[in-house]
Order: sequence, then C-alpha cells, then structure tokens
Amino acid sequence: MKIAHISDLHISSTSKRTNIRRARQILAAALKENADHIIITGDIVDLATEKDFKLARKIFKEFNLLDSNYMTLAIGNHDIFGGIAAPEDIVSFPNRCKKIDFKKKTLEFVDYFHETFENVIFGREDNPFPFAKIFQDICIFAFNSVDHYSVIKNPFASNGKIGKKQIEAFKKLTLSPRVSEKRKIVALHHHFNSDICFSTNSNLTLWQKIEKYTLKLRGKKKLLKEFQQVGIELILHGHVHNSDEYYKKELRFSNAGGSLGNKIDETLKINWIEFFKDKIELTIKPIKEIKIIPSNFEIKPAAAQNF
Repeated sequence: MKIAHISDLHISSTSKRTNIRRARQILAAALKENADHIIITGDIVDLATEKDFKLARKIFKEFNLLDSNYMTLAIGNHDIFGGIAAPEDIVSFPNRCKKIDFKKKTLEFVDYFHETFENVIFGREDNPFPFAKIFQDICIFAFNSVDHYSVIKNPFASNGKIGKKQIEAFKKLTLSPRVSEKRKIVALHHHFNSDICFSTNSNLTLWQKIEKYTLKLRGKKKLLKEFQQVGIELILHGHVHNSDEYYKKELRFSNAGGSLGNKIDETLKINWIEFFKDKIELTIKPIKEIKIIPSNFEIKPAAAQNF
C-alpha cells in the first residue's frame, strides 16, 4: 500500500494566494502517482475563516477526495486559531485567540470535511479526537495536538499538547479487536524534534521568527512511551515547514511540513510511505509541474478500498 503524506497547505482565500495553486499541484501529483490514500497532518487552512474552509473543501472536491477511503485529516493550530495575515495583526492576534471557542472550532473542522470522518472509530463521545481509521491492514490513529490558548504557555497559539483524555482514549482504541492486530501509524500536527525548527534564514517573516520559538509539543516523553508500548511503526506530522525523516526514542517520524515549499526551498514535495510485509519504505520526492483543469479532474487513488 502506498500513502502520500503531505501537510501545511495553508489554503487561504485572502492571503498567500499562491498556496491555492500549490495545493492543487501537490494533490494532482499524489493522485497521478497512484496514491492509495492521502494523509494531511494539519494546517489545511491559514486563517481558519469560513471562506478558507469552504475553499479547501472545494479544492478537495475537485479531486474527488472528500471520501474517508481516500483521505485522512488531522487538525493543526491554524485550523483552530488561524494566523497572521499582515504584520499589523500581530498585536491583535493574542486577543483574538482568547475569544476562540476551542471545542466549537474543532467540531467545525470535522463538519467541513465530514465525509473524511465517516467509518472511523472515535475514541471519545465528547470529542472527535483521537480516532482510528482502518485502511486495508493499516490502522491510522489521528490526534488533535493543538494546545488551548494561554498567555503564558501558548502565547502565539502554536504550541501543542495531547492531554490525558486523548491518551486514555488512544489506549482504549488500541485494545479494540478491530485494530489490535493491525499495523499502526499515527497522524498529528506537532513535531517531536526541536532540531528541525525553522532555519535562521534571514528571509523568514517576522511572524515566522516569532513562531520559531514557540513551536513546542508538551508532554512528548509520555506520549512517545505510549506509542512504543503499542507498537506504533511511524508517526506522521507537519508544523515545521521542512520535509524530512528522523528517529527519536527508537520511533520513526515523517515530517511533511515542506509540502508547499518554504523560504529556503520552494520545491514542492511529497513524503511517500509504502508498506511491505516486514518493513516501511519512506521516500521524499519533489513533484513535477502538472497541467490541471480542476473541473475535469477525475483521477482517483488506484487501490482505495472500503473499510
């Protein structure tokens, strides 16, 4: 089975308009290369507005991806809190975050892409995360790694945390007869490696320079221990805008945060994950420019199957 892992599309109807073309390019490339499934690990939109989500939904629909068989989505901090559209917004952004109804925004995210959440196993009655999705002999566990806003612990709404309730729900999911014998991977937004944060490149925006020092996932050690105990083979994330592979505590990670390029390297990339009987192969490949006529785009993953 072949999974295309991408992340951080940052689709916006008002800012970063080039991301619309880039998102279409990378989705077209994934489907042209016969991905069996696409996993996007958060920050699907940039400003978390209704227009952003409707635009993202429209793009996914163009590629026939609004289907749980074809696509799995994790949620990112930009999908809840949005971000900075202009330098002058930096001052007002924290106050805006204080007013965000975290649970409501999470439920809205699921509602906008509700087709991709069909036939999943929810771990909690009061929250859609974490959930498990079975695809062939693979079980994908998706978390909400976004932390609530805090003036002290999360001043720019970019830090992450997976709380006790999610961890307990995850443990219960792993004991379910439907998933216990499956090969297990994890999808979430935040990273586990402090060494892969933004480069010191002088071309970074002021907001990126601020975020560089607030991209943290609290409680990593406990979480890694839980992943080790249940035999997680691969952890997929984004958040930092690089594409790479690394290991931590003998666990393997795929970071696809460079899917739309960055200030250092504008090349679009896909993290390709192929499952074989006794191993997983991870390859990071740049994509080629594809001519797209969205309204006529009919490509679907070659081997997608029902759950």
